[in-house]
Amino acid sequence: MMNQNRRKKRKHRKELPKKESQEQGTVDKPSFKLVALRLILLGLVYFFISIIRQGVGDWSPLSLKEQKGLNRQQASQCLVMLEIGAFAGGLTGGIMSDKIFNGRRGPVMAIFSAAITPLIYVAFCVDVQFMGLDQTTITSILYAGIGFCSFAPHVLLGLFARELAPEFQSTAGGFVKAVGQLGGAFAGQPLSYYVEKYGWSLASWLWIICGICSTVCLLPLWNVEAATPSQNKR
Repeated sequence: MMNQNRRKKRKHRKELPKKESQEQGTVDKPSFKLVALRLILLGLVYFFISIIRQGVGDWSPLSLKEQKGLNRQQASQCLVMLEIGAFAGGLTGGIMSDKIFNGRRGPVMAIFSAAITPLIYVAFCVDVQFMGLDQTTITSILYAGIGFCSFAPHVLLGLFARELAPEFQSTAGGFVKAVGQLGGAFAGQPLSYYVEKYGWSLASWLWIICGICSTVCLLPLWNVEAATPSQNKR
């Protein structure tokens, strides 16, 4: 009897940590609805960012000619600076996310998205004069800033989606990318229709609104951390 009681006590002690860990897992485990909502928000962010990136990139030769009086070569210089800024922004965003925010993607994406709005406003809605610089140089600097701020969220979006849903990473990434493609499609012929009807000021304000909307969608994801495979198991 004594030996049986001792064995039962040992088994009970071994089972306690398992039960505690299971209880902790159920507390920390994000529900399917919560994961789906987060992925929808990321898809919307990608939608808005794609409208900005595709719209600015594809329509710059024409918009800069009609709005700023730049020729094709000068507009091409601005586009080069847009891509150089994107390269630097992608690297900076990744480093900030890993080193400053301990792997959280939401804060970096929100900060960079918020910075797009004033840059687009200054680039397309204001006639800037600064230190005697010519219009091409000023616009190139602003384009570098737009590329820097728009590409960091673009780079982190796919990674963030996979981290939110580690049990179905390809599905999560594919869903977010698909919604983003809709934004890229809207920046094509539909945008040209409205520009033809209402002018380039409409496109500029549309890009500004997209920057604001992407930032708003990212705020609920500010404190979200990457889920582990065990957390999303149902």
